[in-house]
Amino acid sequence: MPGRAEFADNLKQALRENQLVVVELESDGWPLVELQFLQTFQQQRMARDYRDFLAQPDFAPALEFFLTELYGGLGFIERNHDLEKVYSIMVRMLPVSLLAALAEAMKFQALSIRLDMDITQQLISSGVNVELLSLRQYSGANQQLGAESRKRLQVEGIIHLGNALRKEVSRPFTLQLLKIMRLPAKVAGFAKLHDFLEKGLSAFLGMPDIEEFLESLEQREAEFLDGIFDPKEAP
Repeated sequence: MPGRAEFADNLKQALRENQLVVVELESDGWPLVELQFLQTFQQQRMARDYRDFLAQPDFAPALEFFLTELYGGLGFIERNHDLEKVYSIMVRMLPVSLLAALAEAMKFQALSIRLDMDITQQLISSGVNVELLSLRQYSGANQQLGAESRKRLQVEGIIHLGNALRKEVSRPFTLQLLKIMRLPAKVAGFAKLHDFLEKGLSAFLGMPDIEEFLESLEQREAEFLDGIFDPKEAP
């Protein structure tokens, strides 16, 4: 198994990728409002497609974690700043397995935000009012962008992250450690990052069948993408 240094390097690289995204997002004139409209559209689509899981108390926290923490919103910017501040401390203190899970989350985050940015720009260049975005317009923008491989890679990323979190919840010490770190994290100024980690693990801890959830997510997202990128089936 790779050692701590390798996982720390993976995390540093993922953080670097996120920093590049943030620099672009914070540049003058970037259409942040339209990006947020797109992310809201995607979150609402997933909430509809997974309403059966959202209706089940044991599964809802994990799905809400994906929807609010990873699939949309700009809260990741502050979380990244937290990680920049305490990177050297975290790579020493956190278990190697949690470092791996955090690196997966950061990699997924950078891929997803970058993809959303490109889709947003494609929509704007096509003259679409993103606030009133339809599924047909969304599908068309993804097709014009040639985003199929990246969208499927995004699904793979969320499954990898889900499996990493699944492994972590089998280690009771990890969640206990995070609970112990809650107050020191707040005092040290990285409460957002700590909350992200604890929320992710807690969401998976109470799930009766994590495999069922991940398999359903993988299958449903594959079917959704088939509908977008297969002209015969496109919405």
